[in-house]
Amino acid sequence: MELDILIDTPELPEAMEQEPLEGAGLTVNDMLGPGGLLAQHVAGYEYRPEQLRMAALVAHSIAHPATAVIEAGTGVGKSFAYLAPVIVSGHSAIVATANKTLQGQLVGKDLPFLQKVLGDAGYPFTFCVAKGKSNYVCLAKRSRWPVRFADWAETTATGDVDEAPAIPDPDEQRALCAGDDCTSTKCPYYGDCHYHRARLARWESDIVVTNHAQLCIQLTHPHAQILPPHPVCIVDEAHQLEGYAMAGQSVEVSPWSFRGPAREYAYMGESFLAELAEGRLSDKVTDALIEPDLGFPRGLALVLEIHLTAGESKAQAEFTTYLAGGAGYEHDVSQAAADAMQLQNLADRIEALASPTPEGAVRHVALRKGALYGQVTRYDVSETLARLPAMFHTTIYTSATLANGPDDFSYFMARNGVEGVTRLHTLQLGSPFDYERQCLLYLPMDHGMADPRRARAAFDRDVRRQMWLLAQASEGGALLLFTSYNAMHAAANTLRDHLSYPVRRQGEAPRGELIAWLKATPHAVLCATASFWEGVDVPGDALRLVAIDKIPFGAPGPVEKARQEAAGPRAFFALAVPEATLRLKQGFGRLIRSQSDRGVVAILDPRLWSERYGRGIVEALPDARVVTAIEEVRAFYQESKPAPLSARPVVPAHERQRRRDNAAPADSDTRRGIERMYR
Repeated sequence: MELDILIDTPELPEAMEQEPLEGAGLTVNDMLGPGGLLAQHVAGYEYRPEQLRMAALVAHSIAHPATAVIEAGTGVGKSFAYLAPVIVSGHSAIVATANKTLQGQLVGKDLPFLQKVLGDAGYPFTFCVAKGKSNYVCLAKRSRWPVRFADWAETTATGDVDEAPAIPDPDEQRALCAGDDCTSTKCPYYGDCHYHRARLARWESDIVVTNHAQLCIQLTHPHAQILPPHPVCIVDEAHQLEGYAMAGQSVEVSPWSFRGPAREYAYMGESFLAELAEGRLSDKVTDALIEPDLGFPRGLALVLEIHLTAGESKAQAEFTTYLAGGAGYEHDVSQAAADAMQLQNLADRIEALASPTPEGAVRHVALRKGALYGQVTRYDVSETLARLPAMFHTTIYTSATLANGPDDFSYFMARNGVEGVTRLHTLQLGSPFDYERQCLLYLPMDHGMADPRRARAAFDRDVRRQMWLLAQASEGGALLLFTSYNAMHAAANTLRDHLSYPVRRQGEAPRGELIAWLKATPHAVLCATASFWEGVDVPGDALRLVAIDKIPFGAPGPVEKARQEAAGPRAFFALAVPEATLRLKQGFGRLIRSQSDRGVVAILDPRLWSERYGRGIVEALPDARVVTAIEEVRAFYQESKPAPLSARPVVPAHERQRRRDNAAPADSDTRRGIERMYR
């Protein structure tokens, strides 16, 4: 096997920067460098060497088909670094993101800008968004459309529910849009179908922006025409790809599954779920494994019953079509076929739950908000994800959090099926932000933190005191992140009693409203848990402190236990430590979002300095200066009339990158002050 791995060295990417792009006379330097095309169209354009190096590797991987795994720190400008080379090369591409926020930035801002700049330079292109069918109005459901959406649904040109006058709730979404009841080409409305028309437009677009879920469906069903066969695939926010692949290959049955045409089976369905839970769930255990070899005859009998009803619905649709030639009976035919499709899908899911567990998956039953859920979760999706590089000439994986240490992409590559790729480039780029100048990393070594493994109550008290001291030092502007809801609630209550600043916690309002409150409220303190570790962008003085209570080792639920068992005796180091490292990098990334941001990241878990694996975790974090006493944090915040950051001595970004590249591995401890921690 040929393995061409390019480690992050300055020589090769710099040579690539002068390499003409395939199909063009331009180099990436002509586009993104000082005085380049983008600089000519953006006032105050900031040249970023890291962005240029990433673009150079993307361009090289297109010209010489290969797979690239690129970690690009916050502020690099990843989207321009991969979009510009693709567009100028003349190749069409799929760009997959994890969420609608980045999709909105790409199609609402970045791509229109590049369409003008590169189009004027002689490189025109088209683009579109590829969404799933559940985002489009279903014409076959016209009689069930919610009243408040009916007029819009009747007149919309695109059928895209994001353009609706209001946001539909889940029940309205099911009544308005297609789901697992879609009959596709068999539907009498197929010729006018909004989703079908939108899907055809993808084949005519040069750049197709989609989400990870759609990409994973295409991987699972390689012969389905979900996405066009473009030669280049860019996977942004690639650290989330595995989660979407797992969700796409997992099944779930709950009381809500027995609605519509399945409602007559609600009692049998709930009895089956109760059988799954019997002897497994309790007041303390709310998510439990089902023995892998165990079958459930009651569930298989239910499958047979549902199959019979589905067959009757399908036969009814076919008979009605035959009897009347379909004329005037389109709705009846469509409804019967849709009912059959929905019942067939439900029967398949119940059969998976009632049958022995397949390899690489777990069956488990959970209690959530008083309802039982049976699930088959596939925890090893590496084989499916390994199809991705094989489907494209060039595949680019990128994110701000892919590596678990200097040039260490092994965890990401193993979990995402990249290990066996024959031509593989890797590149790890730091942020253009000057963390050593803009940020402190506070590890309270001098304050005797209790060990959370041996004295959790004492540790939580120590955390609350440290959070209070930190919020006082920063005068608010704080995002306090916790690994449990109980710890978050207790800390929020304590801080409300002892701080003069406004304090709110997750759950008191929708997530977006709380983030807006943090941005707009002077001295705000927001307590939150896992969902706030990513996607929070609060640049400026509104956020000057991010404090994390402990290393985010996940609670070992059924899926995690199965992974650990498969990984063997080194599961903690092979799974738990890498996952926690990436989570901490994501939490750290909430603070410094621009060149003018300044603040402190505090991680309060003593295992970072008392355990050997803590050294590797700290080493993987950005290059902030480490301090160990609260007095040093106060001094950082209390500098008397500090000069604007722009007026202080600044080491240029390219010089900082050069120093990192040339640093010997042994120097890394000195750079971070880690030798002080472990002497």
